[in-house]
Amino acid sequence: MFKQKKIDKMVLFIQHEGERWIAKPDRSFGKLQLDLYDNAFKINEEMFKIQIKRKIIEDRTYVSEKTWSKVVDKIKFVNLEEIEQITNKRRESIQNLMDYITYPEPTPNKLIRTFSLYETMVSYFHFRWNFTKEVEKRLENQLAKLQPKYRLKAMKLTTNTPQVETVKSMKEFHDVIQIIQENHYYREMFLSLDGELLNETKKIPELWARITSLAEDYMHIHNEDIRLQPPYDYIINHIRKNLEQPLKPLQEKIKQEIRPYIENWDVFQTYTRLAIIQGIDRENEHHLQIRAQNKMRKKLDILANTLVDKSYLKEPNELFEIRKDDIIKLAEKVNLGKLCYDR
Repeated sequence: MFKQKKIDKMVLFIQHEGERWIAKPDRSFGKLQLDLYDNAFKINEEMFKIQIKRKIIEDRTYVSEKTWSKVVDKIKFVNLEEIEQITNKRRESIQNLMDYITYPEPTPNKLIRTFSLYETMVSYFHFRWNFTKEVEKRLENQLAKLQPKYRLKAMKLTTNTPQVETVKSMKEFHDVIQIIQENHYYREMFLSLDGELLNETKKIPELWARITSLAEDYMHIHNEDIRLQPPYDYIINHIRKNLEQPLKPLQEKIKQEIRPYIENWDVFQTYTRLAIIQGIDRENEHHLQIRAQNKMRKKLDILANTLVDKSYLKEPNELFEIRKDDIIKLAEKVNLGKLCYDR
């Protein structure tokens, strides 16, 4: 099983050749994922009509801070309609990838389409922090028109915002812990077993299905490296630690109506909704990216195992250290379909 190198730590900036560079991503990736992230920057170049200066150093892509500042400047001038469009397209890019990865066999054409959808998704991730900050700044300008005592209440009135994935994962943890607490056998098993707990849990379909969902659908360890297996052990251990004090579900309160105090209700509601969505989406996307990558990884594992069987690879995880175009060529060699795009 692939394990992250100990020297792999988060890096945000470096000085290189007399220039400051931003790490995107901030952790090392394999060659396949670096290719996908680099192609996402090509999409950004088309979006913003700017050439983005970048280079790969020690398994990370670095972007010139001077170049990236031009992208940030472009974001500052997007209008309300464009903010809405970018927000919707960013959310659609994730769902499009999730919806597409349902095929049984990773043929070359399926892989090409999957990689393309992944690159589109990542292209929005590249600038989401800067984009979120700009939308939040617009909201702050709107809130400044209100008396301080009404500002929080005004934001709470906004409707049609998505559910936070982190909260959903907490609720799923809570439900699993409750199931274990209410079953004497399950509880004793979790409290008494250690090294064999993972294997014993696999024998109980009800529990294993929920643990699999938690491990594969949410981010628990801040690392988007597709080479990493879902953290089943982490989920098991986290449940054990919280058996005595289960997580509490989030409680929401109803806030009073203050519409009469808002000068332009439609504009205020739109900015508030979009600002809230940015924060929630930025949180959710960590989980959704892992969810999509685990689906994608399962398809790549099928190809990798086939390549091992046919002696093109020594072990399956070598696939993630191969360039994207070479992976497509290997898929053709093992007869996983003809090269063509899905329409």
